[in-house]
Amino acid sequence: MADTGQHQQSHERYMGGSPEAERRIFERLTKELIKVQEKNRRAARAADIGRVQHEKAALGVENARLRFHDDLPDTLRCGFAQPGAQYPATVRLSNAGGIRQADGA
Repeated sequence: MADTGQHQQSHERYMGGSPEAERRIFERLTKELIKVQEKNRRAARAADIGRVQHEKAALGVENARLRFHDDLPDTLRCGFAQPGAQYPATVRLSNAGGIRQADGA
């Protein structure tokens, strides 16, 4: 894709319309997540609270690299996301459950 010189501007907006409203939303979400963690802890009969979701890691890599393809389309470029750019990364792939389960059917 050719670079037209035009770039779409994006701006952050507060959830709920203001910093105070967003803070209240996050406080409510935090309380809900704590309830989920406690429910999962009881269901697993665990002594400690684990992750809210994705409890069991299927793969973890601490020395990965994020690399953007050399012909990254203009529409996907912004800030750090530039053709050929590379960054150190940590990758964790996991299952979707909040409770650790055995492998298998």
